Amino acid sequence: MMFMDGTTLESVVGRSLYKKVDQAMSERGIPGAVTMMMKPWAAMSFLSIPENRSGTFMDMDLYNKAQAQGKERIGLEELSEQIAVFDGLSMKDQVILLKSSLSELKNIPRLIEALIQKYVTDDLNGLIRVSAKSMDSVSDKALIVSVMERLNDNRNVKMARRLAPWLQKGNCFVAVGALHLTGAHGLIKLLRAKGYTVESISRK
Repeated sequence: MMFMDGTTLESVVGRSLYKKVDQAMSERGIPGAVTMMMKPWAAMSFLSIPENRSGTFMDMDLYNKAQAQGKERIGLEELSEQIAVFDGLSMKDQVILLKSSLSELKNIPRLIEALIQKYVTDDLNGLIRVSAKSMDSVSDKALIVSVMERLNDNRNVKMARRLAPWLQKGNCFVAVGALHLTGAHGLIKLLRAKGYTVESISRK
């Protein structure tokens, strides 16, 4: 997530944009010395998520509960694979995405609430629409397609392949981000194509 060769975020994005990023990061408790060393995609990631007030997050909570119950825990991805999704983008594309995140800051609470409402009503198509709308400020539509392929489609194929032996073994619990379930290349369709029966269970 950090430049290790002496490059700074300011030198990549320019003084004007950097000042705005530094201010936004500072409001989230990230020191300027850390922000200065961040790659554009890392700063974008920090600015794209709501403030965490709980001190934990879903992945960690599920992991800790499984550990407390003595259950075997397996990751569907390596950390390096997750990082490569954005770290593999050109610096130009990273800067475009950072600008987009900065312009959408005020809309994040509304966006998160919209995603939650689509999720709790099992509206997977709605999840796609809301997620796509969050990138309206990115004028390069080819970049949006590329990012979504890297962020979801390509990872879904790997996840489905790695899930297979555990599903065959049976009695496993799998947790993934909701957007990995959606679309023509989502896990639901990929698993059905492999012959599995996938059903939605109401959370109401």
